[in-house]
Amino acid sequence: MRGFDRLGNTSHPLQLTCVKTNLGGRPKLLVMKSDDPNMLNAVHEEPHLPQEVVLELLHCQLRNNIAPLALEIDCAAMRTWGEEQMQERFRYQNLVRELRAWNHYLNRRPISRILINEPFCLMDAPSLTELTHAIGQNLKLISGNHVEHTATLAIADITRQNIALLKGLGFNHIEIRVPVDFDIQQLRQVKQTLLEFKIAYVSLQLDFGSERDAFSMQLMELLSFVEPATLAFHRSIKDPLARIAGEGLTALLMQFGYFLHEDNTIMRFNSPLRSRPTDCVRLGPGAASRFGAMRTVNFATALAYHARVQTNGLPVATCR
Repeated sequence: MRGFDRLGNTSHPLQLTCVKTNLGGRPKLLVMKSDDPNMLNAVHEEPHLPQEVVLELLHCQLRNNIAPLALEIDCAAMRTWGEEQMQERFRYQNLVRELRAWNHYLNRRPISRILINEPFCLMDAPSLTELTHAIGQNLKLISGNHVEHTATLAIADITRQNIALLKGLGFNHIEIRVPVDFDIQQLRQVKQTLLEFKIAYVSLQLDFGSERDAFSMQLMELLSFVEPATLAFHRSIKDPLARIAGEGLTALLMQFGYFLHEDNTIMRFNSPLRSRPTDCVRLGPGAASRFGAMRTVNFATALAYHARVQTNGLPVATCR
């Protein structure tokens, strides 16, 4: 996902960026190269900061920070990325290498939330087990009622074998992807199966928003009959509650004991999940992480991403 260039190469258009580091306390003028469509290898390159600058900025931001942190891995997005990049299936071992590279910067920060989106579209049982082990080895996991280890699954992936695996790996929260043509009885049966495995939290992620005329009725049906711990929306849906936002939405949610949390997430009153961390590290090509006021973005091109993780480096292209 990241492109590497030598700064002395002037065959690319150059972009000047001013970055403040603690090396002497002065802003430092850096050169970021943009892709050149006239070069044969331009498809493998993208704007980036030198690795030593990225590492210095991360060190300054994270060295004294011990606030809780979230970890997110979007397997569905990585599978799509592999298809778009004309790569063979994305290998989970790249994520393990990323975790090892982050260990130096994040080993003091407690991880109170893990979210893996659709793991079985990318990994089988042994692969997911190895990835989960790597998370525990390289990050500081904590325990308690407020800790959330979530897997988002399509209904077809909610089998007894998969749920037993996730339960054994320590997942306590399953988020069910709900299609627009959902069957409420099927969802109730799926929830009952999850409860049999003593999954502490069962939530819903809708693949549709309030643009549908029947949305309010569907929302009430889901809150009343499934009673999810949280109800969220697929990240591809922009402003999913636009048509019913305001006092009408608030009254509807209060009727069933819910409220609208940030990021368009509907949540139960007094839920322990409401204290989610604001900082988040995301793994994979093109992933954007947040550490306080700083944002990092991973390389998005295959050559650059693989070049960095194969050498046990952080695949971060830019910090801002």
